[in-house]
Amino acid sequence: MNTANSPFLNRVAKRYLELTDENQRSVCLVFPNRRASLFFRKELLELNPTNQWVPEIFSADEFVRHSMQQHPIDSVTALFEFYTVYRNTEAEKADPFDVYLTWAPQLLHDFEEVDLYLVDADALYKCVDANYAMEKWSPDQQPISEIQKAYLHFWSMMGIWYSTFRAHLTSKKLSTTGMVYRAFAENIKEKGLQLDCDKVLFCGFSALNGAEQKIIKFLEKTGRAEVIWDIDNYYIDDELNEAGHFFRKYRNDWAAHTFKNIPARIDSPAQQFEFIGVAKNLGQVIETGALLYELASQGERFEDTAVVLSDERLLMPMLEVIPEKVPTVNVTMSYPLHQLPVMGLYSIVFDLHRRCRTSDKGATAYYFKDVLRLLRQPNISQILGEAYCQNFIKQINKSSHNYLNVLNWENSAELNAKLGFLFKPWNQIAGNAIWALVRITELLLQKNSQIEHHLGYTNDALEQAKNVLNRLSNYDTQYPEILTTVSLQRVFAQLLRQLSLAFYGEPLQGLQLMGLLETRNVEFKNLILLSVNEGILPASRAHRTFIPFDIAIDFGLPTYRDRDALFAYHFYRMIQGAERIWLIYNTENDEFGKGEQSRFITQLKQELKHAKQSQSIRIPELPAHQNGPIRVEKTPDIISQIKVRYNPKEADDDKRGLSATALKAFVNCSLSYYLRYFSKVKPEEDREDEVEANQFGTICHKTLQDLYEPFAGKVLQAKNIEAMQVKLLEVLKRNFLEELNVKAIESGKHLLAFETMKNMLRRFLKYELNTQIEDAKNGIFTSIVALETNLKKTLTIASNGEEIPLLLIGNADRIDIRDQTTRILDYKTGGTQKTDISYNSFEEIFTRPDREKAMQLMFYQLLYADKNTQDSIQSGIVPLKSPSKGILMVKQLNEDHDNQITDGFSKLIARIFDPSEAFEQTDEVDRCKYCDFKGLCNRL
Repeated sequence: MNTANSPFLNRVAKRYLELTDENQRSVCLVFPNRRASLFFRKELLELNPTNQWVPEIFSADEFVRHSMQQHPIDSVTALFEFYTVYRNTEAEKADPFDVYLTWAPQLLHDFEEVDLYLVDADALYKCVDANYAMEKWSPDQQPISEIQKAYLHFWSMMGIWYSTFRAHLTSKKLSTTGMVYRAFAENIKEKGLQLDCDKVLFCGFSALNGAEQKIIKFLEKTGRAEVIWDIDNYYIDDELNEAGHFFRKYRNDWAAHTFKNIPARIDSPAQQFEFIGVAKNLGQVIETGALLYELASQGERFEDTAVVLSDERLLMPMLEVIPEKVPTVNVTMSYPLHQLPVMGLYSIVFDLHRRCRTSDKGATAYYFKDVLRLLRQPNISQILGEAYCQNFIKQINKSSHNYLNVLNWENSAELNAKLGFLFKPWNQIAGNAIWALVRITELLLQKNSQIEHHLGYTNDALEQAKNVLNRLSNYDTQYPEILTTVSLQRVFAQLLRQLSLAFYGEPLQGLQLMGLLETRNVEFKNLILLSVNEGILPASRAHRTFIPFDIAIDFGLPTYRDRDALFAYHFYRMIQGAERIWLIYNTENDEFGKGEQSRFITQLKQELKHAKQSQSIRIPELPAHQNGPIRVEKTPDIISQIKVRYNPKEADDDKRGLSATALKAFVNCSLSYYLRYFSKVKPEEDREDEVEANQFGTICHKTLQDLYEPFAGKVLQAKNIEAMQVKLLEVLKRNFLEELNVKAIESGKHLLAFETMKNMLRRFLKYELNTQIEDAKNGIFTSIVALETNLKKTLTIASNGEEIPLLLIGNADRIDIRDQTTRILDYKTGGTQKTDISYNSFEEIFTRPDREKAMQLMFYQLLYADKNTQDSIQSGIVPLKSPSKGILMVKQLNEDHDNQITDGFSKLIARIFDPSEAFEQTDEVDRCKYCDFKGLCNRL
């Protein structure tokens, strides 16, 4: 076998042994990260089992720190130190710390890259300043605004901030990572390499920054170092393949011998590619589980198999689907700490205090939705008890107040005793917030220690969070008067994003579950890669920087093109040593329309000439616990319940009869009808801080009832409507306060809803006034018969050979007589069109959900005609939202319309009792969008 085509770490191990055999020289190795060192030691042991000497191995950062004997500050410390510099230069014009945090991390990142790439900072920032000055240049010599001046000042100060910040850190004997790299690169000729080894092997590097290039070139030219690239001819020799972008530049700049014997393994006949499209992330995970099961059945050694997750969010579901046939799993990737559910508690507590209100008397009230979120948090339920939390949630949902002083509520003693400290005001003092967060963390740790089977990783996460909080407490002491509760939340979130939950396992045994970067320098026979989609692999092109693209290129700074090239290299390097490669992608578009397969798949399909390849779209088998269609058969017991509910003798209140609302629910989805009226499954909904649709309608209906009530039984006149216009505001306000159970119309959504109602009813009364004036001219008069009237009718239907008596109930908003025709009118506050009450055939009214408004109006006609057979009856909708459309009257049938309406409803109601027609889900999933039971049906 050609040595050049050997696995990368095997070649490194052989070269190491060759060098150590020559004059017994000591050799140290530097890899991009620490993970490759484990596999390197394994290769070394296999090549030389008797060798007991373990070489010194560094990551790139460790090598630089060890050489310089300096430990740089972390990014958060840099934020605080730079704020000191920034505030000193800007004085009273300086942004508050929480505003500063919105832009400073990016500026400090730019400073780091300036140092890492050995850029002349003075020249760079002069160009940046000039560039933005030209953007705001005024060709007509008009004076620029204060905003423009501040904008230009920001760019002009970047160079000053850079040099001042470096001087500030140097005076305190501190440095950033970029400063350490720069100092090493710029002084290596004078100081040389301060390591106790004769030679350094730089192994498997790709996108070297400017400092790394200078360091490695110098050591290589002076004989102190060698470079071993982990590359393949497939993308090096192809000028269009971005994976070879960096190496083609190095090949031109560096000594030719470093690029000898480049392997050629991609697109060999031994490789087999399979491109698999699967819908949704869960589908990809399930398909991967099936592939692993197949490999296990084939007797594969899983030490030669890796599952690579391009999207780290798939780790937890992936762990759930690994077959039992896979004996050992090693998770080399860590899980982001901030994505764990327990970390959500901190965000809830921050929101609780960010939105709280303090009265003039010092009482603090909390936004009810934040309190609900807190009570529903699993860890809080664990402390207070599930039943206690549920009762408190019900109590809050019954209240109409948006801000609650919950510790003064009835039954709040338990909450006060155990978690009262969470509701102690912070008063914008970071120390108060840190104290409360540390205390809740310690309480959770204590609670978990008392639970026999709690999730162990939860405590690991809480311990890390506690360490972060203690660190923030130190920052608050070290940098007084900088942190507020707002900026504390930003810094806390930033620190959590830097942490991850490590998984423990045997790194050299079993199936390897990895992230993309963990695959560097490591090779596997079987490789399964998930989420091979644009926007994930490669990642999106967003590259935040204050340095314009053209200037960055001129000064040799990295751009999104370099980032794309790096992703391409990681991808091609990962597959170059594998024999069987499965590339799985999500076929479904996300909310932003992204979902196409990665361009890497497209490139491979077009370019592979010798490797085997195939493509398929899979529909993975769902786990057995997934629900299929839901049906509820009509047992004799269920039919008996329905009979009792609607029986005229049993229905002793106004709500137990059969209503138009219930019939609409049955036509829309019979399962939803059953669950709502006859099951014990009740949807749990939190109230909204805005006026809900039903409350909005109730307030408008009650206001119109109160305004028209004095004229019931009388002929309406224009002066009556004018009197209503005068009283509208008073009546509306009274009904608004009563319905919502509030003492005043608060600002925000309550005020917006009130104004909307006021304007809507004003427009309607204006329409009504104009109508009455016009009708009076034509000798047409309208008299009010009744308002908000309960209608009832007994109807007997035949079902399964049985006569079943039923009580039908309804409520007519307004009944009047206009030009000798009785009208049953229904007020609608939502959008209504003429098409809503139109129909082509009479049967449509009783079978199509989109004809529900017409069915409701026919239902009212049926009920009213029961005791008013002599009247000429019509029904219609009053569109309060757009009264200019006029009253929308439903089309009437022929002279026998009363009998046809009765017959239509009798057939519809008979279906409810028909035992052969089960209650089942609708086939039209679009109807499920606002259903209370969509979660139960898995139609979220």
